[in-house]
Amino acid sequence: MIQTKIREDISEILSELLVTDRGPARFQPAYEQFAGQMTDPAQFSRRRNGSLDWTIMDAIVIQHVTKSDRINDYMRSLRRNQVAMSPIAEAASLIEIAASIYKESGEAASEVAKCGDQIDAITHANVLRELEEARDAVLTALDRIKRLPLATVPNVVRHERA
Repeated sequence: MIQTKIREDISEILSELLVTDRGPARFQPAYEQFAGQMTDPAQFSRRRNGSLDWTIMDAIVIQHVTKSDRINDYMRSLRRNQVAMSPIAEAASLIEIAASIYKESGEAASEVAKCGDQIDAITHANVLRELEEARDAVLTALDRIKRLPLATVPNVVRHERA
């Protein structure tokens, strides 16, 4: 089944990226930054041996820390080969979009930080380009999220903000 194959491939990529000289501790600061919480290092072991599924946050953090595009490359290859987007592939595609937002926003923030009271034409052009790339990444995510089907959750009480 395609879903099983995609899940196995992504799990293998994440497991390979996770193998570092410092082990899971290397990823803790990124989990705090992205998820606002620590992760249990034992979860990495459970994920690698298949007793616990990888999460989207795992993929984002591991790709960020390792500076790898292997998940993104894998998802692009699925699209090139016209593999139907299963729920797993759809989630991985969202990882690719989230990684793009993070990358482009970081680059834009870096360029904005270089600005002072005055900037030269090259810096001005770089800032505008990076901000436009960040905007495009966010708009891509917005479009994709709007097209996701809404899950029905029975008996949910929604609280309005005051």
